[in-house]
Order: sequence, then C-alpha cells, then structure tokens
Amino acid sequence: MRRTVVVALVAALAAGAAGTAVAAPSAADRKRVVVGTDGYLFIAQDWTVPCADAGTAAAAGTRIGQVASALRSSGRPTTVVIAPDKSTVRTGNVVASRVPSKACAERQKAALWAEAAKDPGFLDLRKPLSAAGSRYQTYWRKDTHWTPTSSGVYGQQLAKRLDPLLPPRLESTSATYHRRGDLATVLEQPADETVTGTRLVNPSTTTREAAPRDVGLVNDVRTTRTTASSLGRLVPGRTVFVGDSMDDVSVEQLAPLFAEAVFVWITPGEPLAPVLTELKGADRVVLESVERFGARSRMQEPDAVRAVRTLPKKQGSSLVG
Repeated sequence: MRRTVVVALVAALAAGAAGTAVAAPSAADRKRVVVGTDGYLFIAQDWTVPCADAGTAAAAGTRIGQVASALRSSGRPTTVVIAPDKSTVRTGNVVASRVPSKACAERQKAALWAEAAKDPGFLDLRKPLSAAGSRYQTYWRKDTHWTPTSSGVYGQQLAKRLDPLLPPRLESTSATYHRRGDLATVLEQPADETVTGTRLVNPSTTTREAAPRDVGLVNDVRTTRTTASSLGRLVPGRTVFVGDSMDDVSVEQLAPLFAEAVFVWITPGEPLAPVLTELKGADRVVLESVERFGARSRMQEPDAVRAVRTLPKKQGSSLVG
C-alpha cells in the first residue's frame, strides 16, 4: 500500500527508515514548525501557503464551484468541505509573535471561506469543531491532523446533510487513540501522543474495508462497504470522497455511515483520469481540501473543471443526498 508522507517536511524520517543516522533538526526544519502553547505544534504552512496564495481566493472559489456544479448537473449531488487548519480552530494556542506572515495569511483564509460559502453544497465544520473542542482534544498536539473525535464530528455533519434521519440513530462512545506526530518528529521531540476522545458508532451495522487499489495515483484508493440489519440505517449507494490526508485519517469514523464509501486522495500534478473513473460510478460526491491548500486543490485546477464536465449523466438515481 503506497501512502505519501503527509507533510513534505520530514525527510529525516526517510533517512531513519533507510538506516541512516538522523541529524538534529536543521534551521530550515525548525522554521517549518511553529511552537504554540500547551504543547501544541503547528505547521508553518498554515500561514506561509495562504500568504503566498494571497489574492487567489476568488478564482479558487469560482473553480471549485464550477466543479461542484458540473457534478450536480451530472446527477451526482456534491458536498464541498474545507477541513479547518489546526491554527483556525486552536487559535488560543497560537503565539502570534512566532507566526510568519500572519496578517496576509488571515486575509487570504477569510476570503477563501467566504468564497467557499457561496457554493450551495458547502459544509462549514468550524463551529461544530470548536464546540467539540470545549470537551475533547480535537487536534493532535504533535501532528498536523485532527483527532478521530473531529473525524466523528465531520461524519455527524455529513450525515445531517445527506440523511437527516441518520444522526438521531448515531451513538458516541469513549475511545483512546494513539499517533506518532509528524511535527514533533521534525523537531526531534518525543512524538508519541495518546488522547481520549469519542468514537462515532452506527448501531446495527457492520463495516469492512476492501484491499487498497493502486489506480495510478501516489496514494491507493480505499473502499469500505457497510451492511445494516433491519434496525440499522445507512446513506445508500456509492459515495466518493475526493480529498487529501484529512479524509484518509477519517475513514474509520466515516465508513460506518455509508453503504459504500470510496476515498480518493489526489495531489497537485497527478493525473485526473483515475479520479474520473471513480466519479463515474458515484451516486454522490464529497470534495474535501485542507484549508491551507484550499486554493491549490487538484480538483479546482482548470483542467479538472473541464474534465468533470465530460462525465456521463447519472441515470435513475433517487438516493438521499
């Protein structure tokens, strides 16, 4: 199974895996991580990338709206999701004096959220994640990603959008999770982290994940199938998620909600053909991008807009969502 290193700043990991001695973090590596309060580490790209993309939010919003509109016109209802950066939700742990290009980054981010909100299928996760953060740790301190608790929030909000009768059936149980943090690894700090949070449970269902599929992208496509007893309920049909690592770390929490879920992780520069193949069989689509790369998503590049418009019409679908 081929998985990319999520943050392109851990070259030291590759050296260690090859048996080479790993040196202390360089000055360049240290600049890639912003140290916050209470043990929180942030990837500097939360600010440097949006600042570099300043002024592009309107064009990016237009293109992602065009892609979503084309998918809907083809008979595939589409939800647009921006996965908030850790720094957006955990603002209280950010030390402003340590942040590069903070003002211009925040202007670009605000513009991106405003443009994304123009799409009728936009799902804003900021408030639900902030609310969950009052009780649970929603982002890893030592890693770039949200915790499985936040993945559950994502799942609940999707279920509410796609099938309003499903959320009342869902349950939340206590769970403990472990991860080795990518940001702490860069700084050569202890990287293991354990958190207590919640697991989203869909009663009376059974989920299985198929073998990963190499479709010609850097990352394999993941497919899950869930069955329900007569007492259970699922979002029916085939739901295709086209996103990034924030979807990938959420599979465990999302999968039990969907009869079939396909997770496609595409990065800039990769071919669109494998994604179009997956989209042809979709009954509905979720387009996700992490916030810092919201203006760089592969699925809102001009050729993606043109390609999605060539999809055949989905015939005879009366599925929820």
